[in-house]
This record gives sequence, C-alpha cells and structure tokens, in this order.
Amino acid sequence: MVGRGCHILEVAVGTSNHPGYMPQYIRRLLSDFFNTYGTIEYELNVGDHGKAWYEKADLHRRQLIDDDLAESWDLQVMATVDGNIALSQMANQESSKPAITAYNLLIDTFGDKQNRGPCASNASIAYRLEGCMELSLQFCEKAHEWTREAFGDDSLSMAMQVSWNIMTQERLIRLQCTLQYRKYLSGPWSRGHGLRILPSLPRDSPAKVTRPSLHWLRLP
Repeated sequence: MVGRGCHILEVAVGTSNHPGYMPQYIRRLLSDFFNTYGTIEYELNVGDHGKAWYEKADLHRRQLIDDDLAESWDLQVMATVDGNIALSQMANQESSKPAITAYNLLIDTFGDKQNRGPCASNASIAYRLEGCMELSLQFCEKAHEWTREAFGDDSLSMAMQVSWNIMTQERLIRLQCTLQYRKYLSGPWSRGHGLRILPSLPRDSPAKVTRPSLHWLRLP
C-alpha cells in the first residue's frame, strides 16, 4: 500500500495535478511516504536497507527549500531523514563518518530527551565502527541518561540501552587488553619466546549492530 501511495503522489507531483492541495503539502506527504517505505526495508533487512527511499525523501524536502516554501520544522524533518540515511549507510557497511555528523546534528536539533537518547545511541555505534571507543562509550552514557529520563528504568528502550552499554564497555576492555599485549610483545623481554602478535580485532558488522528501533525516526 505504501508503494502504491508513493506512485500516486509521484504522478501528482510530476503532473502538478493535485486539485485542492498546495504543492508543498503534496511534496511533504510524498517525502513522508518515502521515509516510511525506507523504514520498512530497513526493518526487513532487505535491499540497501532503505537508503534509496530515504534519499528520495530527502530530495523532496530539499526541493521545498529551493522553492522557498520550507517551514522551520521542514529542516528538522530533513535532519531526521539524514539520520535515516546514515543508519542505512552503516547497515550497508559504508563509511560511518557521515553518520557521526548526522547524529550530532540531530542531538542538537531535538530539544527533548526522548529523541536525543536514540540519536546518542546511534552516534555511539557510529563512533564504535570508526574505532573511537572512548567517544562511543561517552555517547552510550549520554543515551543511558536521556533514555532513563524519557522512558524510565523498566522500559524496553532502557533494556536495549543497557545491553548496548555493556557491549561497548566489553569492546573497550578488549581493545585495551589487546593494546597492552601488543606493547608487551614489542618489548625486548618478549623476544625469543615464540609469542605471536594477536590479529586485529574484527570490526563490528554494521548490519548486526545498527538495529536500534526506528520509532523515533518515523514521521507522524
């Protein structure tokens, strides 16, 4: 049904045939449909994890700016869609650097901590994928604080956040132990003992670690 809705709205925009509705309303509605379609693909773990649909949603919001028809909240929605694009990029094992920028922007954009918690969680994942473990843990702690304030200790969101905190702390400890062991192996006292340098720690699979709920990204 969402796909059919996208097609109908695309035809309406392309032909400027939408009696009774302003052009900016149709573009916003089409952008929302594309965003929803991308979310469905992401949750189903298919295709490019919704990236193409998110980019279409972003394109139509940008068109409002080009036509000087954008409202202030359009910019906030665009930031949200950019967060979706960043999430799909991580799931596609692309660079996590754009995601770091997008989620930091989202944290500054949303004034309520209900939205900032998931944004901080995703920023933590992006930092972890880039190997910035200490920053990852810092954002985990921020997300923990904001999620507790927004949903309470007994919520599903809090349970997910606790599991991410534990996962990040474990990886930081593993990294520190590996670095200490490599330092030991590089010292003169380790020569001649037949010790081998440990292989590099495997990078997390973005498709597995970037699974936070997208309820905060869906548009009403």
